Amino acid sequence: MATEEKTTTNSLQPLAGAKEGRNFKPIVPHDFTPPDMVQSNTGKKISSAWIGVVALLFFGILLLLYLRFSTAVLITTTPENADIELSGFTPRIANSYLLLSGSYKVTARAKGYHDNQLDFAVEGADSQTLNIELIPLPGHIDVTSNVAELVVVIDGQINGTKLPGVLRDIPKGDYQFEFSSHRYFPQAVDVTVQGFDQLQTLNVNMLPAWGNLQLTSVPEGADITIDGQLIGKTPLQVEVLETGSDVSVTKPGFNPWSDTVTAKAGESSVFPLITLEPADGVVTVNSDPEGASLTIDGVFVGQTPYNTQLSSLKTHQLKLFSKGYQVFNKEVLLKPEERRSINWTLKPELGKVQFRLSPNNAQIFVNNKLRGTGNQILSLLAVEQTIEVKLDGYVSQRLVIAPRTGLTQSVSVSLLTEQQNYWAQFPDTVVAPAGIKTKLMRPDSIFTMGTPRRESGRRSNEAERNVHINKPFYIAQFETTNAQFQQFQREHNSLQIAAMSLNNANQPVVNVSWLAAARFCNWLSKEAQLTPVYAIAKDRLLESDMTANGYRLPTEVEWSWIARVEEKSKNRRFIWGDNYPPADTVANYADKSAQTILGKSVPRYNDGFVLTAPVGSFPADAKGLFDFAGNVSEWVHDFYSTSPNKGKPELNPSGPQAGRDHVLRGASWRHGSRTEIRLSYRNFGSEAELDIGFRVARNIE
Repeated sequence: MATEEKTTTNSLQPLAGAKEGRNFKPIVPHDFTPPDMVQSNTGKKISSAWIGVVALLFFGILLLLYLRFSTAVLITTTPENADIELSGFTPRIANSYLLLSGSYKVTARAKGYHDNQLDFAVEGADSQTLNIELIPLPGHIDVTSNVAELVVVIDGQINGTKLPGVLRDIPKGDYQFEFSSHRYFPQAVDVTVQGFDQLQTLNVNMLPAWGNLQLTSVPEGADITIDGQLIGKTPLQVEVLETGSDVSVTKPGFNPWSDTVTAKAGESSVFPLITLEPADGVVTVNSDPEGASLTIDGVFVGQTPYNTQLSSLKTHQLKLFSKGYQVFNKEVLLKPEERRSINWTLKPELGKVQFRLSPNNAQIFVNNKLRGTGNQILSLLAVEQTIEVKLDGYVSQRLVIAPRTGLTQSVSVSLLTEQQNYWAQFPDTVVAPAGIKTKLMRPDSIFTMGTPRRESGRRSNEAERNVHINKPFYIAQFETTNAQFQQFQREHNSLQIAAMSLNNANQPVVNVSWLAAARFCNWLSKEAQLTPVYAIAKDRLLESDMTANGYRLPTEVEWSWIARVEEKSKNRRFIWGDNYPPADTVANYADKSAQTILGKSVPRYNDGFVLTAPVGSFPADAKGLFDFAGNVSEWVHDFYSTSPNKGKPELNPSGPQAGRDHVLRGASWRHGSRTEIRLSYRNFGSEAELDIGFRVARNIE
């Protein structure tokens, strides 16, 4: 349009003779008169003409503009004769519409098709093409038939239209119609639905699927029911489906007869005579106790209470039996339709059980029912019985017994307290790897470790400490032997002195450092699949986990409690009492036989061993342990310290968390002075010596 405007403007040229910069006066004819100076009649004609010219010119310009900016849009349809409606100003030339840029709505309609309406956009191109496809309307089938009720399945889908009638709105296409009706053979028909809202006609002629069958019975006059409908009484000719009809024949006083019967369609036949049997009776069997097993004529049928039908006018054998009760037998003869109830109390078979209880006031429960208290004899059914013996403050015991008729059984039950039951799960002795025998210790004692200042032979490192030990543990009954240690460290040698060996298999292992003893404990833990106590790296103890269940060295408080504490937490001075020297041979010390090597000995004492004695060579102490008083000094777990404690007792102490040396407890074959063979004697170190050994311990959990 801008070009056109430019073209229009450029076509107006100045008149000849006009010069730039000068006033131009147009040449006007002599007879020319401006429109506003003309006479009125003439002026009116001239004014109308000008208006027409201007209007025509304006319309032409508008038309040119519309043609310049419009797009020719060709709209086609399938089918071709569809009517088209467009929204807005839509001039048409031939088969195309001239449309300005913008959005439009078009609707196409044709008879026999669904209307199709869509939106489209004109985007300023020279031309566009739009094709609109219409979808044919569904068709309709008018179904007629020789039967009153038809069901149709179309391509496997049930159609709920009541037929005969019109099946409406079926899309154009090919289908298989399957027709069915009660008592008629099904029929399949291939149908082409033409669509386009057309109504087609389909006649369905169904073929009968029944034949005639003569039914007779003895006795006569029985009711005949076919497929749930009462038809009449025998004898009677009835209609029966070729595919099978459910037929029943009934008469009061007789058992009903029923079967699925067929008859050839369109033919007549006679069914065999139906003989009705006298009606069954009904028997209900109850027993006390319930749950007794029941057999009828030798066949197991269930448990009481039981209700069943029995053929009448015939004797039946009933048998009831239940474990622990006598068998019950009965003959039953029922009349037709008779109802009878049989109630029977079973007689028990009993066996006697004599109960011996500890404590004597414990209660006896049989199958969760209280049957008495204390020692007594009970008569119980001769079947398995669940017995529970209970008493407040004790752990109940449960057992299963089977009393026997004519016999008296004896049952003894000893109840344990909660604490006794707890300890029952821990055996008194346990054999550790390497054949080490350990014994259970259950301390609960408050006592004082160390010695008072006034005690003869006391050393300065024996400061008194108030302690409380109540944590149970296992400890080796014997000191660890060479044979046991060499299972861990095959090359170990306890050496010899003066041509006498310290390395015999059953002698206590010596020449072991504290760290070697701790490593042996970890090896035992691994062999027993327990959690190790000691974390060791590069010949250094990193930490100790005293909560672990693995093997360890006994703590000093454990060792001291075993060696020194008697009943009522009284401390012993020596293993044999308070006087020195010992009157009897009680342990391996520096004696007369070792004097030539050691130069010292316990006065007037000879234990028979110059060096170490085989473990267990001397009597056990009161706690069942050996060699706590002598043979070899023993490594214990604790780091060495001399801190006193006169205040509140420490509970199960295990020594300082760190240190350089560890505590040694007990005398050895080298010791012979009063100071050394006291049970409170303690020393310290970390390196191996020829009179230092150890024994192992562990927590119970």
